[in-house]
Amino acid sequence: MYSIRRAELNLKEEQYKSVQIAEQFRTAESAQSIIGSDQLNRRADNCVKQNT
Repeated sequence: MYSIRRAELNLKEEQYKSVQIAEQFRTAESAQSIIGSDQLNRRADNCVKQNT
């Protein structure tokens, strides 16, 4: 019985870790898209400045 309980706890721990990793990945993806759009905006501003 002990080994079944231990296996259940290990499974829950692995599932929890998977959820944490997924959340970190989504956060990183969001940050990357924000940084990417900020860089594009800066490039656009520089083009406007150079061409005016």
